[in-house]
Amino acid sequence: MMVLETLDRPNDPTPLYYRLASILRGAIEAREYRVGDSLPSERELEELYGVSRITVRHALEMLAREGLVRRDRGRHGGTFVEDGPTPETKRKRIGSLDRVVGRQVSGIDILTFDTRTCDRETARVLEIPPNDSIRYAERLISTADGPVAYLRNFLPLRIGKGIKRKELEATFLRDVLVKHHGVPIDKVQDEVEAQLAESRIAKLLKIRPGSPLLRIERLFIDVSGTPVSLTILLISSKYRMVAKFPGEMVG
Repeated sequence: MMVLETLDRPNDPTPLYYRLASILRGAIEAREYRVGDSLPSERELEELYGVSRITVRHALEMLAREGLVRRDRGRHGGTFVEDGPTPETKRKRIGSLDRVVGRQVSGIDILTFDTRTCDRETARVLEIPPNDSIRYAERLISTADGPVAYLRNFLPLRIGKGIKRKELEATFLRDVLVKHHGVPIDKVQDEVEAQLAESRIAKLLKIRPGSPLLRIERLFIDVSGTPVSLTILLISSKYRMVAKFPGEMVG
């Protein structure tokens, strides 16, 4: 049987069983396996992904603890897809990120707040000269269940110099800009991708190093078409974000 994907990547700190569980979880959530379907056998998973039997078992046990599958023993045994995760293990839906502040956030911790020289790539995005000074902040957003997101904010100094540290301890940056400083934001541009958590971010979000994160690069643009802020958000995979789009979106 052909190996579909080699999970052994020397530079990837994520445990093999965790990566295999993530692949199988994604297949279940994408309805590739329906409720009641049997997953490939342990031996088939070994051959498909080039991993050991113990790695396969750890991955399947992880999915079983989440309530996604059940493990039956005996002659007619196997691993079967269940109705869904239990309430204790189901990832919490935090709604759209912009609504979290008003409903669920229990704390915003300021990790860094300073003025510094802008790097070349950030300067390009903000459309300012390289090495210009910017206002920079790092923040950790938490709910009652724990840390939700890590944020890095970059603002041209003409915009950011008036922002106070205590303002960023209370709400998201857009509210600070619009309500406190009268910045006329007209557009928000998001770029979304997945990435793995390095050790410092994993510690802040209380997750395992190498765990998947949702990375959002958010650019605020004013009515003149000029960027006024760049925010980079890293959201823990313990949570699901929910967004609603116009009905004409393709899918």
